[in-house]
Amino acid sequence: MAKVDNTNYNTQWVTPSSGGSSDAINIYGDGSAGALTISSNTNWTTSPPASFNYQFSSITVNAGVTFTVPTGTKLRSSGSVTINGTINVAGAEPSTFAPGEKGVARNASGTIDVYSRAIAEASIPSLINIPLYGGSNGAYVITGGDNYGGSGGGTFAIYAKGAITIAGTINANGGNGITNNTGSNANGCGGGGGGIIVLLSKTSVTNSGALNAKGGNGSNGIVTSGVNDRPGGGGGGGGIVIFAAPTITQGTVSVSGGAGGANDNSGGSVNSSAAGAGGGCGGNGGSAGIAETGAPSITAPVPGSAGKIKLIQISNPENLY
Repeated sequence: MAKVDNTNYNTQWVTPSSGGSSDAINIYGDGSAGALTISSNTNWTTSPPASFNYQFSSITVNAGVTFTVPTGTKLRSSGSVTINGTINVAGAEPSTFAPGEKGVARNASGTIDVYSRAIAEASIPSLINIPLYGGSNGAYVITGGDNYGGSGGGTFAIYAKGAITIAGTINANGGNGITNNTGSNANGCGGGGGGIIVLLSKTSVTNSGALNAKGGNGSNGIVTSGVNDRPGGGGGGGGIVIFAAPTITQGTVSVSGGAGGANDNSGGSVNSSAAGAGGGCGGNGGSAGIAETGAPSITAPVPGSAGKIKLIQISNPENLY
């Protein structure tokens, strides 16, 4: 028994929880929403279920079907989960300012070498209870206008009491940097960091499909007039994929970093300016390309580094939540 004092200073005695799986079983939900079967293209970012009850008795995404979900989506199943189609996880909005959404990275991306640094590896188990945002956005650069840093990859989790079987594809990728303004000179923008995918089962996780949490590519610098070269944006760092179950078959998983954008050296001379750096998540974002008058030189942008894949083989994975 433990003593607890309430706001009226009256003493109460309560029995503390003993912990363990019996206390955490609701991670899988109570199945009250019934069976979820996605049999045609479905987009929850625009039309989510009216009940907002994501506690299903089973989950099936049929082959040939695309199921789009917003970042932060947690699906719970008191039974099994079978993914034969494609799940696309929407990320953050693209950046229109240099320090974009930082997600789980240790800092937001900026210009020059202010790339977004990956989450500390020891902190990754805390992501089993997924946050709303995953990858950091790539940095936007004002020069040239109408450009965007790549969106950070979104977060998505399945918590199932039964087996999780993936024969299709789950995508939680960072967005590419965007240089829309092709009518004037423009520096490149950074790619977004990859997102986060969590597959947690009381029974098993088997992946014979593809899980993708890749960083986005930086966009190219563009010279349309004048004599000044333009640097490209840095690549986004790779995301994070976590498996937690008594039995795990990893299969094909990609958490690669995005490529850096290309410099445009067609101007023939250098005026100091910098592009946008890449966003991070499980891997670091890449540094942006830099034009330096004093050298004179133009430094190539750097790709994002690879993210992290973690397999946690444990009898009671719900205790990690």
